[in-house]
Amino acid sequence: MKSNIVKLIMIVFLILVILSILAINYSFKIKEEDKTDLPKVENNIKENSVKWDEVTNEGVNEEEFLKNMDIEALQIIAGELQTLVNEEIKKERDNPESVIKGEWIQVFESEHYKKVINMGSKAMKPLYWIIYKSENSGLYEYICSKALSEISGYNFHNEDGTKTWASSKEFLEKFNEKILSED
Repeated sequence: MKSNIVKLIMIVFLILVILSILAINYSFKIKEEDKTDLPKVENNIKENSVKWDEVTNEGVNEEEFLKNMDIEALQIIAGELQTLVNEEIKKERDNPESVIKGEWIQVFESEHYKKVINMGSKAMKPLYWIIYKSENSGLYEYICSKALSEISGYNFHNEDGTKTWASSKEFLEKFNEKILSED
């Protein structure tokens, strides 16, 4: 019985990986008329002028970054998004067809995700830190990247609406380029 559960979990995980790769390769296109429906974040980077002095062309000064980051916000964000990912995994385990149908994208409409987005600029450094420190580039990190993109107000899309990044690591490179170009 236990080995069957492990096999099912592995199958669901593989399906998630395959769907993530497909999503990355084909990037979800945002139609022009749908762009108006994207969540508007009042507290974007330009209005709150988040300082990114710890990020330089030489890398990230981790000690300074930690001093300037809201640790309580980091704990809230990590908890909310981990709960979101756990709920999604459970939902997919209970209904594997949801993976095939691409229903995982509904995570961006969840209350957990909205709570993080509504934190505004206060969430930016914690989201950056999660992506930066993670050795993984999975669903959790992808959600963090999308949230940081939304909150920052930066446009990381091509003219046709496809994203200019496919993984959290690629996103971080694009984000770093953007913040470093503003100095």
